[in-house]
This record gives sequence, structure tokens and C-alpha cells, in this order.
Amino acid sequence: MFLKNVVKEKKNKSGLTVSDISKKSGLKEHYVSKLLYDNIDKPSSETLEKLAKAFGCDSNEFVSEDKIDDVKLFREASRVFDLESKNRGLLLNDERTRKTILNIYNYAYLRKTNRKSPYIDEPFLSWLFTRPELLE
Repeated sequence: MFLKNVVKEKKNKSGLTVSDISKKSGLKEHYVSKLLYDNIDKPSSETLEKLAKAFGCDSNEFVSEDKIDDVKLFREASRVFDLESKNRGLLLNDERTRKTILNIYNYAYLRKTNRKSPYIDEPFLSWLFTRPELLE
């Protein structure tokens, strides 16, 4: 599913206008319109977080498994998740595991796309694995 379809679905369910989404997210109205009507496949993680804030949801809801462009990177994200969760003694349910792996993948994919390296770094993992919503 394209990002625009997910954003449209959230917009329709919430009853928010483009202006409402802009105000709640801090994104410019013209950019919100582009997200709704154009195929912007690789928005920044900050944009996804801002959209999530506007709709009161998790940013992973804007990315689905069928949009995984780099299977090798997704496998690496899964491997890193397994290693980190074992090292930290975390046992997560299936939904939290899926969301966390997608978080790792999205971060790594955006860094790869923006030609930054390394794709998955320790500061990000430390931050991710100490988020309260992950540990609840």
C-alpha cells in the first residue's frame, strides 16, 4: 500500500482536514496535500513521526511489510532485533516485535537512501530499546 493511501485512510477515519493535519503535525499544508495525492515513497522518519502525532498512532502504521524494498536490509534488521532483544533480556509479543523490526528497518532504509552510514547504529538502538512503549 502506498503511503498516500494510508494517509488518506487515516484522514477519512479521523475526519481531519488538510489544515487540521498540518496544524497537529507541524507540516506545511502543501506538503500534507502532496502526501495525500502524490507518490512520496520515502518521506523522512521525522515526517512519519509528525503524521503519527497528528493521527494519534504509531509511525509504523504508515509502512507495511509489502513495501519492503530491500529484503536483505529487512533480514539484517530482524537479525539485529533478535540480538538486541536477547542481549537486553526482552520478550515482546508478536505485534511489538513486528513494530520494532519495522522501526529498525525504516531507520536503516532512510539512512541508506540518504547515503549515511552505518545503516543501523548503536545510538539509535539504545534509544529504540529504551522507549517506554516498547517496554510496556
